[in-house]
Formats: sequence, structure tokens, C-alpha cells
Amino acid sequence: MLRRLWISPAVGLLLLGCSTTTELKTRITHPPVELLTAKPLIVQPTDPESESAADLVRQLLQENGYVIRQDTEVTGALLEAFGTPQVQPTGDSALLRVRARLSAPKHSSRLDSRQVSLTSCNYLREQDPCDSRRATLRVATHTVTRQGSVEMTLEEAGRPPRTLTTDYTAATHGVVPALPAGEVLQQMRQALQRLLGDSLKRQEEVATGMEVDRLAADMIALGLYEAATVRLQDHESDLATRLYALGYIEEQRRDLSGAVRYYREGVLSGEHVELFDAAIARIERLRTFR
Repeated sequence: MLRRLWISPAVGLLLLGCSTTTELKTRITHPPVELLTAKPLIVQPTDPESESAADLVRQLLQENGYVIRQDTEVTGALLEAFGTPQVQPTGDSALLRVRARLSAPKHSSRLDSRQVSLTSCNYLREQDPCDSRRATLRVATHTVTRQGSVEMTLEEAGRPPRTLTTDYTAATHGVVPALPAGEVLQQMRQALQRLLGDSLKRQEEVATGMEVDRLAADMIALGLYEAATVRLQDHESDLATRLYALGYIEEQRRDLSGAVRYYREGVLSGEHVELFDAAIARIERLRTFR
């Protein structure tokens, strides 16, 4: 089936432009070094204060390919109004209990001073219209700080409970500072990413050593995959480079089958075989994790 491709006039002019080359750099995704668990997860806060942390943990794990099941206690509460309070989980799951604590805001101040020059001018005066004098400028900087901690306990059948703990600090500065909830959540998320580091996917920028059409490389970096595909097919004369770049585009589109097809063709080309083999192996690991 033919697919109609719409390209804006500006992009069309670029596609017809002259060609220079640059090194093809790719940003690839590695599967987790060690899975937190191979089972679907039920993420459960230990108390209402831990709800936000539990939501962050669910989001972070889902983004990294873990299967998250609905908390049976929450589902039971939702169904109780309909006279069906009993909820039975289907299949074997692991339970991840999340407990978060956040301290009261701590306020501190620092007084800074510096010498400044104050000038006033009256240009109606014919001579020396400006007068200057030295002054001391004093500025009080206030800081609001909150200390937080998150504790996660993983429980699954046949294994002892496993507890992971992390701490973080959220702070803001200013003349009249206020610590927004978004700053606390951002610091909490970063702390969770560090804590779960080996259990999450990892991204890495890899220099391939291949010279590719510069405009096509820029389009790939901007996510203009359709236009980049057309540009590569029309302007990239090196077969191995073209196949690797097209495979990388499919990988970014999350079409892993299409990416493997291009990478296997690249192996058959006989050039950069190790690079193509590594890409195929990486995708197979990602498929296994998914």
C-alpha cells in the first residue's frame, strides 16, 4: 500500500540542498542491569502522606517497562459503594510498599553587603552636572529547606523482604522565598532514579564513527524521522551508513522489528559488522525485558 507523505515547503527545500557530512551519533537505550522483580508490581503507599511518592514510583517503573497492577485496596474502596468490597488479585504479583516522610520547612537567612556608587545628575548645570557618592547595599537572602526520605519495601513470595531507602533535600532561595510542591517532587524523583539506578533503563550517547549526511543527522536529532528517511535514501551513498541510520530511526520510533531488519541488512553488507551485531543484541535484550 502506498503511503502519502506530506512535507512542508521549507523542509522540501532542505531535502534538495547540498550535502555535507558529520559523524552519526546515536542515543541508545540499555535494559536494566538487574530487574527489581520479574513479576507485575502492586505499588502501595503505607499512609496518605506517602501517596505522592507512590505515584512517582508507579510512573517511574512504568516508564521503564515494569508492569504495574492496580492496588487492590484502592480498587476495593472504589467498588465498595456498589456492594462489592472483595477484590482478588489475578496472577502472581510482587508488592512494593512505599513510605515517605517530609520535614517541616526550615528557614535561614544570610545578610550580604557590597559597595555601590550612587550618581545623581542635573544637566541644567553647566559644570559638573553629576554628583556621586559611595554607599553600602545590604541584601538579605532567605532560604527555605525541607528534608525528605522515601523507603520502599519489596515483598514477593519465596523471597525475604527487601528494603531500599533514599534521602533528598529540596531548597529554594530568594528575598521572599516559597518552596513549591513541584520542587519537592522533582528532588524526590531524582532521588528515586538514583536509588533504582541499576533497575531502570539507561540511555547513552554513542559515537558510531560513521560519516552521515549532516542535514539527515540534524533531522534525526529533531525527531523529523519521515524527512530524515527521505534525505538518507536520496543523499546517503554509503550503504552501511544508510542502513544503520535507518535502523536507528526505526528504533527511535519504537518499531524494533523494523530496526532489526535494517541492522541485519547491515550485517550482510560486510561493513561495521560489530556495530550492527551490537545493535541487534541490544534490541533483543530490550525485547526480553519488555
